[in-house]
Amino acid sequence: MQFYVYTGDHELGQEGTGSEGRGIWHDLKTLRGAINRAKRYWPGQTFTVYRFSNFYDDSTFFRMHTHYAE
Repeated sequence: MQFYVYTGDHELGQEGTGSEGRGIWHDLKTLRGAINRAKRYWPGQTFTVYRFSNFYDDSTFFRMHTHYAE
């Protein structure tokens, strides 16, 4: 699986620009792995996880999880 993760809970395409607070991970196999990595990278922040098959085609992105900061 390939994951696209960014801080915040905006819809795809509405997230902020720039490279800070986002990641594209090709090396993870499970959603749980992506969530755990995001928790380590952005502790205490809200983030959203999408899975995708073709980065350049928005129709292949599926929202998998939104983690809300406590």
